Amino acid sequence: MQIMTLSTSTLSLDTDTILFDDGSLPEAIIELKSSIKCNYFLLSKENHVTKRQVFLKSKSIFKGSWIYIWSDMVSQMTVNIHGSDTEASFSLLALATENSKIKIDGIGQVEMGSKNITLRVDQTNILLWKNTIVQGKPVLEIATDSINGWHSCKVHRISWEALFYLESHGIDKKTAEWMLLDAEIRKHLSVLPEEESEKIYGEIQEKLGFLKK
Repeated sequence: MQIMTLSTSTLSLDTDTILFDDGSLPEAIIELKSSIKCNYFLLSKENHVTKRQVFLKSKSIFKGSWIYIWSDMVSQMTVNIHGSDTEASFSLLALATENSKIKIDGIGQVEMGSKNITLRVDQTNILLWKNTIVQGKPVLEIATDSINGWHSCKVHRISWEALFYLESHGIDKKTAEWMLLDAEIRKHLSVLPEEESEKIYGEIQEKLGFLKK
């Protein structure tokens, strides 16, 4: 698979691609030609409205992940399928810091006439501080019966019981907090090659440095 960074507001892919998006573009449209596979990752670090639209044709496979680590964000991710034998899954992770106001919509659309479709939209919102607001709305808009579809949305804080358990075993609070976030962050980085994943992981550590000793 080729590896590339999204640098234009309109992109058409005719080769299997690992696509990294640094979130600098307010809006972008990505199209996958038939039989194309794309692993997509976006790391939102900017305070602005961010919209992404992905259009899939027959026999395409799209696996996407989006991590938000900013305080104020309005974002929308839409994946539209018009074809057959197509698979799409995307997961959204919001790490809400102090005084965050985040609104995220994850939308999966399947057009009439599409057949044998697999579609999944998952959203996880972790409230790291008090005084945070996160609105999450995963949506499936389906115009066919030939589909396996799922969507989920979770909002929670770091488990104080788990934090207490780790601290009671001699682990300091900041390290314990990071340990509890680690698995969720790495799961969302799994769409990337290991070297790139570790680089992004380091950026997230730096951004959330107040959590890590």
